[in-house]
Amino acid sequence: MKKFPPIEGDCQVLPVIPQGLHPEGFSTPPGSYTVLSKNADHVSTVFGDYVDDYGNVVRFNIDVRKDRRPPGTHFDGAQMPYAMFFRGGYAMHQGYVPPYAASHGCIRLPRGMARPFFENASIGTPVTVKE
Repeated sequence: MKKFPPIEGDCQVLPVIPQGLHPEGFSTPPGSYTVLSKNADHVSTVFGDYVDDYGNVVRFNIDVRKDRRPPGTHFDGAQMPYAMFFRGGYAMHQGYVPPYAASHGCIRLPRGMARPFFENASIGTPVTVKE
């Protein structure tokens, strides 16, 4: 696992994290924020899949606010390990960074980066999102 410098006081040296690709209407709002809350085992209550009783995905990558649940299915929220929320539902969290538009606005961190960031960032750590 790649080691990152610890976050201490006002001096922070962190690599630039590409936001990845977002479907239209789901970009991360640029701005200056701070880490508001952290959850190592967060599961989304909005985005995920509709699955049947056998665990088969019937509809993937859904938004419960917009996508109707097919009969005989239930919602399975997307896993968002090492989530650090910085603006409402926007967070940095561990996740696959595919070469296509997939994020709903969060910043996905590669597996080897998410845990060290989570362990070293405290509530109040500055977060800057640039376009």
